[in-house]
Amino acid sequence: MPLLHVGPRLRVGPAGPGAARVVGSPYCWKSLIAGCVMSAERPYRILSLDGGGSWALIQVMALIEIYGRDTRGHDVLADFDLVAANSGGSLTLGGLFTDKTLGEVLDQNFLDEAKRRSVFTELPFDIDFDDRPFRAMWHRLMRLFANVGAKYRTEAKYDGLRALLDPVGDRDLLDLHSWVGGRKGTAPHVLIVGFDYDMRRAKFFRSDIGSLSGSTPSEQLGARLREDFAHPRRRLPTLAQAIHASSNAPVKFFMSPAEIANGEHTERYWDGAIAGYNNPVLAALVEALANRNRYRIGTLAELTILSLGTGTVARPTHGRAADKRLVASERKLSTLHGDLEQLAMSILDDPPDSATYTAHVMLGQPLPDPNGSGVRPPVTNGSVVRMSPVIRPVRDTCNAPWRLPDGMKLGVFEQLRELDLDAVDKEDVDRLVEAGRLWIAGRLPNQAIRENKEYECQIGHATFGEALAAWRALVQRSGGMRGLQPEAIRSAALAAALRPGPAEVVTP
Repeated sequence: MPLLHVGPRLRVGPAGPGAARVVGSPYCWKSLIAGCVMSAERPYRILSLDGGGSWALIQVMALIEIYGRDTRGHDVLADFDLVAANSGGSLTLGGLFTDKTLGEVLDQNFLDEAKRRSVFTELPFDIDFDDRPFRAMWHRLMRLFANVGAKYRTEAKYDGLRALLDPVGDRDLLDLHSWVGGRKGTAPHVLIVGFDYDMRRAKFFRSDIGSLSGSTPSEQLGARLREDFAHPRRRLPTLAQAIHASSNAPVKFFMSPAEIANGEHTERYWDGAIAGYNNPVLAALVEALANRNRYRIGTLAELTILSLGTGTVARPTHGRAADKRLVASERKLSTLHGDLEQLAMSILDDPPDSATYTAHVMLGQPLPDPNGSGVRPPVTNGSVVRMSPVIRPVRDTCNAPWRLPDGMKLGVFEQLRELDLDAVDKEDVDRLVEAGRLWIAGRLPNQAIRENKEYECQIGHATFGEALAAWRALVQRSGGMRGLQPEAIRSAALAAALRPGPAEVVTP
């Protein structure tokens, strides 16, 4: 009797261009079903979530504008084929996996001060009874005298994350992918970025353990068997562990690397921003392109990206202003402790001309060239849509003086300019929420994919409203919102994917 072979190259469903198939190494029928539906040939959508600590609440506010406050996390996830996240963005992703409504994710995961403080737990000015008893005290003294040194306990962050992600925090990424796929008929693969402290290289936590972007096992005879015997208790990291690793900003924030026990081995991690992936859009794009055949991505035109940032605060470096505090006319004096702080914070920045622009070019999207091809700026029809507020002064024309955005006071602007990613106090978070509202209302600029020296948008969208309209147009051209389809439509798609057809079989 022929047996269905559930292996790395299994294909299920009818033959032909529209055939659905499963790739990778599914471990259960739920994973098999989820892989079937996700891998069916269709336009491929990526959601990329920047790091930014508490500022990631801005991402949730953007998702609420796109999907509605009462939409549940799994419905949002089902709208994408791949979700990549770093640091604060991985907290947003974790909230989606809990399947709370987007309003609940915002209120409970970001606006609840007690839960924020469970993640950002301050170091005590006390002696640690371990092998380094004066470490916490040393960091506190460094902060007091040099403004450099950690503020928070790393191990307490992990406990806070597990509580925040209950009941899904202790499930691994493959299991969560299978679970969401089983519930919704479709599910994205996920990619969470960290930095391996000991190997000094990027680490990618994946739900697709068969990804061609991942390292492959040794080809030496018996190598995998020896590995299994040597590390019999190794397992996939859980969601809470992956987020713990990805959100561990060092030097100025968390005292020590995040530790993940894996069998007899303990792995140590810093924030994925250390590897250059605070904006993980390039990691996501490489993951998709490396698995282009497995994921049934046809042409690059079928690939669309929604890149959600966490905001940036900036002052223009030139131009007139009614108040000199609106223009960065003076530069900081270079000092040892000042440069250490500058270095620690620079890894968290994503200038507008960086990762999203590179992704735009890699996908072959048009570039402004008024003297050549005739494409005039701004280019607004690209397949990468960037949504992220830029908290800075505005002006009506390039010769007009800089002024504060409508609805923003100078004191609030100054406070946001000094606010780090670890906004914990209610007053600071309230300012972030208000900045997010001003951005959504079109009063604060949206981050361009590329802008010129006069801060004019050349690629991308100058306001949140324009970016939202562009994303909705891309979604409409690619079949609409999948996660919000009626249950009957998803069931029909699932049945079609599992309809009998040519498959690999083995005969005992």
